[in-house]
Formats: sequence, structure tokens, C-alpha cells
Amino acid sequence: MKYFILLIMTFLSVSLFADEPTEGITTTDSVVVSEGALQLSLRLVPQSIIKTDDLRVGALKARKKGEKVLEARVGDLAFLIAELTLDGKAVKNVQYELSFHHIEDDKQVFRTIVSSEDGILNWGQQFFDGAEHKITLKARPLNMGAFKPLKAEMVIAVEGLDPPSGVVIKSMAILLAICAAAMAVGYVFGFKMTAGKAKTT
Repeated sequence: MKYFILLIMTFLSVSLFADEPTEGITTTDSVVVSEGALQLSLRLVPQSIIKTDDLRVGALKARKKGEKVLEARVGDLAFLIAELTLDGKAVKNVQYELSFHHIEDDKQVFRTIVSSEDGILNWGQQFFDGAEHKITLKARPLNMGAFKPLKAEMVIAVEGLDPPSGVVIKSMAILLAICAAAMAVGYVFGFKMTAGKAKTT
């Protein structure tokens, strides 16, 4: 009986409570790295706050002071906008290496290399776990010697998606039905076994 109650409590804790942010991790939605006149900017833009047609223009605007740090959300596209500039002008023919590292599991979940003629990266990514991810972006010249490779890193928060109440209730009902059936079968077989032993003695 105590295992049955423990199983129910575990199911409820997993189903009803969202993941807590990892302690000691500071998340952000933008980062700018500079080296001399060269500047690499990276910004997270969730799909929910932006229109597709003004994605490039609106994404690179600076966040206002006191404004909430943006988060990605499980199941929704999150756009990563990067731009490499030299003296304020976009650098042409850039190769971007983009990687995503799941901090909680300490695993690299995705990595890709993208070439950009205009020096701007516009990448849409979906996340499948509501946990912090470390994004690493490296920018290299396609024409070797044009500039030194530049690297930007930031940790973003991903909001988990809680299941609807109806799904939780149905799952709970199925779990309880299976446990009750297993207990009933165990009781019947246990009773028959003790009755069989009693007849033989």
C-alpha cells in the first residue's frame, strides 16, 4: 500500500509542478561581444512577440531598462538573430557555427554551421525541455584573413509547457485503474495459493 501511495505522489509531483530554474544560473536574451571595431550581437526573439515580416528589424533593437528578460517556450519557435558588424556596417560573407548545450543534462543537443552573405543570421529553433540552455555562436570569415573569429555565449531560459488538466486527470485515472487491477490480480492469486497450500496440508 505504501508503494502505491508513493507512486501516486511521484506522478502528481511530476505532472503538476513545473521545473524550477537551476540555482546559480543567470539567464539573458541578448549579448554583444566586441573586439576593436568588430562587434558580434546575438539576440533571442520568441515567436510570440514578433511578426515574421519585421523579424530582422525589430529583433536587433536594444531592450529597455527594467524590461523582462525574454524566454523561449517549449513547442514554439524561438528566433536567434545574430549580426556581425565592422565600424557599424554589416560584414559580408560570414560563416556562423551555432550550438545549443542543455545545462541540466550537460549535453550538446544541437549544432549547425550556416553561411551568410549579408552577415546576418536568422535561425528558428524549437526547444523540447523547459530548462536553461547555453547558446554558443562563433563567427568566421569565409574569406580567410578578413577578420579574426569572434565568439559569443549566452544562457537562455526555456519555459516548460504544463499539460492540460484534462490530460492529467485522464492519465491519473488510467494509472489508478492499472494499479487497482494489478492489486486485485495479486490478491486473487495470493488467496488461491494460500488456499491450495491449506488443502495439501
